[in-house]
Amino acid sequence: MRVEPERWLELAQDHLDGRGRMVVAVISGATIIWQVIQMIRERRSPKDPIRAFTSFQSSAASMLAGGQCEFTGAFGRRCRRPGAHADHWIPHTRGGASSDDNLVWACAPHNLRKSARMPSRYATWRVARRRLRYFPPDVSRKPGRRFR
Repeated sequence: MRVEPERWLELAQDHLDGRGRMVVAVISGATIIWQVIQMIRERRSPKDPIRAFTSFQSSAASMLAGGQCEFTGAFGRRCRRPGAHADHWIPHTRGGASSDDNLVWACAPHNLRKSARMPSRYATWRVARRRLRYFPPDVSRKPGRRFR
């Protein structure tokens, strides 16, 4: 049985005795938790209906990156492993688009380690700065784009 939060206090009033304050406090806490859950549900980002990158997007990203992983490796330098995965810089689960602007070419260990985590601003800056060396001037260098 689902009870709306406004009705919880009315139900608690029916069962008041010497411990009535505790019941009301617990129900008030549950009301707050319910409201927070509703706010989180409303804040969720819309998701791109296309989950995976196309083979054309993957091959274009590989070509732009020179077939090499774009993540930071040892000593702050670019990873030396060959890229194998087309990665969403902003994860698809967090509202990232399946577009060229959100695609980063990554080796398997870096892609699997990143998983669905949001990259930091510093990591984004590092990749954008590094792309100055190998991306053509007419292509967006900053990774990350949300689906809207």
